[in-house]
Amino acid sequence: MLTVYSLNPDKRLAVTIAIFFAEDVLPIWEMKYPEDIRPRKAIEAAKAWLTNPCEETATAAGVASHAALDSYSKAVDTYTSKNPWSAGRFANAAFAALNTANAAATSAAYATNASTDASHAAADAGTERARASTDELSFYIHSKLVRLLPHIFEYKIFTKTSFEDPEQVFNLLSEKNQHRFLFNLSHLR
Repeated sequence: MLTVYSLNPDKRLAVTIAIFFAEDVLPIWEMKYPEDIRPRKAIEAAKAWLTNPCEETATAAGVASHAALDSYSKAVDTYTSKNPWSAGRFANAAFAALNTANAAATSAAYATNASTDASHAAADAGTERARASTDELSFYIHSKLVRLLPHIFEYKIFTKTSFEDPEQVFNLLSEKNQHRFLFNLSHLR
């Protein structure tokens, strides 16, 4: 099963993955709190860092992350309401945005952890049942990452970095994409 760690991401890839998952759950937050744009600003700050990875954009992402933390705290406080699962879904949406901005502002190792946290928050928030099994959450994350695989392969080839297990990842590509990347597989080891 594909995980963020199996992609062996560097900081840029980890932030990209975190953005992908955070944007997946942002509508959940905005449905409940349309006036609170701090999670959206955190995601935008992470995107700005991706476009221009410098000290200024990293600092802006850190500031946006702290603002998103207030949003997350707001959602956690609503756990005392009648529907704690619903409140948890909103908290997870803010948490994903918080971790995405943090990923842009911090080290590569933290970015990988943050992208994993964002993917789990998206999986938690994306499930409609109150308690999704670990297998269901893992499958959700796997499915979303498989959608990104052609782009991740292109990035890995461009940056000359490898996967943890390139053959396993290669086998998850569609046949069309396998032919596209076949001659680059030895490079990814």
